[in-house]
Amino acid sequence: MHCSSLFKTISGYLHGLAIVVIAIFSAVQIYDIKAGKRSKYWVPLGIAIMMALRLPNVLCIALVEPHGWYVFIGSIIALITNAYITHLLIKYE
Repeated sequence: MHCSSLFKTISGYLHGLAIVVIAIFSAVQIYDIKAGKRSKYWVPLGIAIMMALRLPNVLCIALVEPHGWYVFIGSIIALITNAYITHLLIKYE
């Protein structure tokens, strides 16, 4: 089974968007730290969003390369753990 070229194109754009998201969220975290604000959840939230946006692209790779499934499973674990970390940081802030 392979991904269609349309799916590859869309998933490629989502992967690019994932890079922009983590860059922006990291910049916000850095700005907040420099400004003395106590916001520590931007990076884990950005990682969770990035992982979610990467999943379609990683799935296409996993359908072709057997070792791609390790990356796919790792991405799901990173998504879940960073989403939970974000939840805990917001809840106990």
